[in-house]
Amino acid sequence: MKHVIALDIGGTNLRAALVNETYQIVELVVEPTPLNDLQGFLNQVKKSIDRLIKKQANISAIACGVPGRVDVLGGIDILPNIGIRNVPLQTFLETTYRLPIVIKNDAVMAAVAEGNLGYGKNLESSYFITISTGIGAAFIANRELRHSSEEAGHMLVPLGSGYEELEKVASGQGIVQLAAFYGVVVPDAKSFFERYGKGDPTLKPVFKSWLNYVTNFLKWVDRYYQPKAFILTGGVMKSKDHFWKELQSAVPHIPLALAQFGQDAGIIGAANLAFSVK
Repeated sequence: MKHVIALDIGGTNLRAALVNETYQIVELVVEPTPLNDLQGFLNQVKKSIDRLIKKQANISAIACGVPGRVDVLGGIDILPNIGIRNVPLQTFLETTYRLPIVIKNDAVMAAVAEGNLGYGKNLESSYFITISTGIGAAFIANRELRHSSEEAGHMLVPLGSGYEELEKVASGQGIVQLAAFYGVVVPDAKSFFERYGKGDPTLKPVFKSWLNYVTNFLKWVDRYYQPKAFILTGGVMKSKDHFWKELQSAVPHIPLALAQFGQDAGIIGAANLAFSVK
């Protein structure tokens, strides 16, 4: 049975897994992600991969999901949540392991998992959205990645008399900033929705504004991509009971679904692309 190594690299943890052809995670390594230290970051990636190779030396490919924009050649200009720039991850892995290497944005990896193996596997198309610290998205059609938009969170939306990036007002951290714009202090998105759910009147205009940003984004995606389903994930979805019906009513003709793979979506998607390498 073939095996690949799949990594889901975040600003907090670096998760590396040995995955078999049936998409079972045979072995999982979780380590803190070194911050503001390029060489330390590369060393930690190698350390995690080496631990998995000791378990299974016959690896056919390695794939990594990273929290930043990746060009078509695997180049990474910046990983802002990790605090490093000009990251030679593709070259580093190719020269170290002499294996096929796939590097994509982490939201893209999760979209591949959900679109090809999860809720969207039997659909003509699906649009994946993660609303967490930031906002990322990707469009899957006929089991192929057709468009990735790790920069979806950076599209401009109106705020007051000016404009702001979508994720600065609609992501988990964005909700905190949006509340501040309205003169309300909340420590995080979870607290925001808990207080809103208890009827805090100061949060009603904030919630209405936030909901408007997200539903308008869904309508925009529907207009340009016409997906057969929206698949959503991320920390904000843990509070979905407070807004799920409103989101669905914005695009009543398109089903909304929660991601099936949860925190393992990035790893499963990376493994899927690794197994697809010719």
